This record gives sequence, structure tokens and C-alpha cells, in this order.
Amino acid sequence: EDFNDGMPFSEEIKIEMFAAKNIRAKEITGRLGEIASEVIREARTQVMGPGTLNIDRMLKEYYGHDIAIFADEINRAPKKCVDELGFIIAHTNEDVLRAVTGTINLNDPEVEYRPDILLRHVEEHYRLKGKLGYADIVEKKDYTTLRYTNGEGVKRELPRDVYYWYVVHPRCRYESFGYTHGDFWREYLRYNDKYNESLVDAVKDASNINEAVYALTDWMTGFMDFGYDTHDKTPIEIYDIHYGSCGEYSILTNAFGRAVFIPSRLANDWGEDHVWNEFYDDVPNGTWHHWDTTGPYIHDPEVYERDWGKDISTVWSIRGDDFIYEYGVTEKYTGTAHITVIVHDRNGEPVDGACVVMESEYLMEQFDWPSPMIAIWNYTDLEGRCEFDLGGNYYTIDVMSEIGNYYRNRYHVVEGRDDTLILTIDGEMPGMPEISALSREGKGAKIKLTLKDVHVIAQSILTYPDDTVVITGNGYPQSITGGMGIFVCDENNFQRFLKGYDFDCVQRFHVTGEVDFRVPKGEWYVILCNRYSLSTVFEAEVRVG
Repeated sequence: EDFNDGMPFSEEIKIEMFAAKNIRAKEITGRLGEIASEVIREARTQVMGPGTLNIDRMLKEYYGHDIAIFADEINRAPKKCVDELGFIIAHTNEDVLRAVTGTINLNDPEVEYRPDILLRHVEEHYRLKGKLGYADIVEKKDYTTLRYTNGEGVKRELPRDVYYWYVVHPRCRYESFGYTHGDFWREYLRYNDKYNESLVDAVKDASNINEAVYALTDWMTGFMDFGYDTHDKTPIEIYDIHYGSCGEYSILTNAFGRAVFIPSRLANDWGEDHVWNEFYDDVPNGTWHHWDTTGPYIHDPEVYERDWGKDISTVWSIRGDDFIYEYGVTEKYTGTAHITVIVHDRNGEPVDGACVVMESEYLMEQFDWPSPMIAIWNYTDLEGRCEFDLGGNYYTIDVMSEIGNYYRNRYHVVEGRDDTLILTIDGEMPGMPEISALSREGKGAKIKLTLKDVHVIAQSILTYPDDTVVITGNGYPQSITGGMGIFVCDENNFQRFLKGYDFDCVQRFHVTGEVDFRVPKGEWYVILCNRYSLSTVFEAEVRVG
């Protein structure tokens, strides 16, 4: 909750995210090894038989090469840089990291990819320490952050998750990390003065972070030209030609902000074809604030509906690991309605892991656009449910799932009018067998099971028309609510369960949090069952005593 905008990070995830500053390469290597294990397990589900062992060996060598490279970088990093470097490695799309090592060849003539870029990036980050009046790096006991002066002149400490994601992380949008024409953006953009003054010189006299935003914006708009005849993706490419549309402006603004200790993120309004930025400043009227350098417009989130005449559908942001979210973003720019979508199969059973896509028809209505524009998407939970906060607009709703699709439901959202939609797809969920629960007294082993996390793993639908952009390597982790079935049975019924037959069990539980129980005396199988969902993943801790 450090974001103050509803980001659903559990304490366990925070512990993983913010590694202690004395973390060693062995621990990071273990984290990366988990990635390799996941891919190996996936390969086993795709390829069965004697060849599986060879695939295991091949994948271990393939990933072991990359893991050793990044472990080497961590080992040679100065102690103060280890937490930032470890965070970047642990929270970046794996295919982006493989592009950095050269395991994946992006064939990009403009960019050279080398693994030393990440440590160089972090070392350059520290070189600005003590040189800005409005913000500076502060080393805490087990993490690093910024101490900054907010827009009201009050000293604040930046929440550490904001620091790592939106100041340190080097991915500004969809690009992979590389040297563009021999340079990387954090150093190049700070000190290059081809437009008469460097970025650092432009902001160094600001007394607070709000003044720094205005100073940066004035400097940037003095040399940037707006136009649509380019699709550059790296900050240096955009800076060098000083030209682009809202996409290029937002990428460059993100890089400029992070380079001079202004926490920055994207604000995407895909449905109405615009993107801008937000900056972090903890003041009484909020934390993340509107920042659009194409206008420029600062602290004016109503401008798009008031002056541009848009009907904004939804606004969302994106992290460096390709995770998107809309918590607390859309409401700054438009009124909303809370829409619940429930997806059923043809038998009326809930469908989990279905991707529900909301597509805005605004451009079709206003400019004869040939098709609706993707505005936002979400994934259903075990009850087939997902939720949206949407601005008033006409939408086309599509649903995609492993068992079938639902296309082209047209729906009108009226701001302030919440609604629930039930959509049926022409597919069938995995059928559950008949399960008879017999009552047997439990005097045997004691078992304690704690459900730690429930989430949906489904592929992100983000796309970009450039083969040198990698944005599809990570699944889309969506936290949901739900429970897991537990069955205690003998070996005969366990074998029946494995074959999908009806079976008997002596004990049966539905766990949403924690359960303690004793199995009967003797030998029993305790089944933690997730067979009848499509994309839901349970993480559980089991103790036997």
C-alpha cells in the first residue's frame, strides 16, 4: 500500500522486491533459477517421453549462461549499487534480459546490447548524488530511496517501491536496454547540451520537485517538435531528432524525469489514442500528478474532456516488467462507473482466466475510425468475475479464453451508473467428477495448510509493431480471490482421481485462508486440487507434524 493508489503488494512480495543491501549473488542466482525451473516445468508439459531429459539439460545450459552473466555483474557491483541492480534484474521481462546478454538477437542496427549496461546505469544513477537541491539519494538500513522536497516545501521520503520502479528502473516503455549509438540514456540525457543547456543545468536550481517538473518541461518544449512521422522507441533516438508525437514525448519525459530524480510513469489512454506522464509528489491533494509535455499541461487532468472534447474511457500505467494497472489512475481524468463482468461457459459454469477486453468506440464515432480501440483489459477469477472502472463511453467487449471466445458485445457505460454484465462463451469448463465425502475420524498426522496467494497467470495482450521490441515474455499476474479444494483419500481413490474418475474421500475441505486438520491413522493421500481451473495459480504452505 506504499503506492497510496491501491497497488496490491503483499508483505511477502515486498520482501522479495526490496532485497537487503547486503544481498549476494547466490541469492539473486537462486531467484533467477526459479525462472529457469518454471520454463523447464512448462517444457515437460509440452514434450513427454525420453526426450524430456535432454530438453531439461538444454534449458539448464541455456538459462545457466544468462544467470552466470548477471551473477557476475552483481558480484562486481559496488555494495551501494547491489540493491538497485538486483531489483532491475529480478523485475524485468526475462526475454529483455536475454536480449541484453545476446541470447536473443534483436537484429537492431541502432542499438548494441551488452550486459554491463545495467551496472553502468546504476553507477551513473549515483553520480548525481548531492548535486540537486530538491532531491537526493538516501541509504537506509536495508534499502535505498530518495529524500526530496515536495511542492509545498516539506521534506519527504519517497516510498521505496516508487523509488525502485519509477526512478531506478531503466525501462521507459517497451524498449530493451541497449547502447543507442554508443550511449545509454541516463548519462547521455543528463549532460548533453546540444540544445544550448543540459538537463541537469535546467533543473539544478529548483527548490522542490514541482519546480523541477516545470523547469524540465520548459527546457524540453524549447527544442522538441511535434509530429507523427516517426516511431522511435529509445529515449536517445527521440532526443537526437527532437521530434515525435505523444508516444515519443512520453518516453522521453519518462527518461528525463528519472534521470534527475523525478519519479515518472506513463499514463496511457489507448482508447482515445493519447499517452502522457505522471510524476510523484506527496502533497495533500494526491501523490501522482498529471504531466503532459505535448501541451504542455501540468496539474490539469480535466483538459482532455474540457478542452479537447474527448470522452475518456480509462487511463492506466505500466511498470518495467510489463505489468499494467489502473488503480487510482482513471479517476483523475474522468468520472467513472464500476462495471463487473462475469463470464460463464455454455453450461453456466464460471470461467477463470478469461481475458475481457474493453474497446472504446470514441474514435469510430468522432472520426470514422475503422474499428474500436483497446482501452483496458482484465482477467476473470475463479468465479468468472473481473471488474473495471470506466469512463462514460460506448464500448465493444471481447472475451478470449482457452475454451472459447465471445466477440463484439456493444455496451454503453454511463458515469455513476454501476452495472454487472454476464457473458456466455461457447465452450465448456473441465468437468468435475462426483466426489463422495465419507466421515473418518482424524487421529493421525496433523496438517496445517496456509493459502499464501491466488492469482491468474495469463499472457499480456500488449503489442508493438517492431520486431526489436520485447513485451510478451512475461505472464500477466492478476491477484484474485478464491479457494482451493483439499481431499484426503486412500491409494485406490487417489488413482481414480488421477484418471478423472468419480472417487471417494474421507475428508474434504475448501480453503480460502488457513486450515488445521488431522488425517485418519494409516497411509493417506492429501490432494491439493487445482485441476478444474484454467489459469488460476495457488501458492500454499503445508506443514505436517
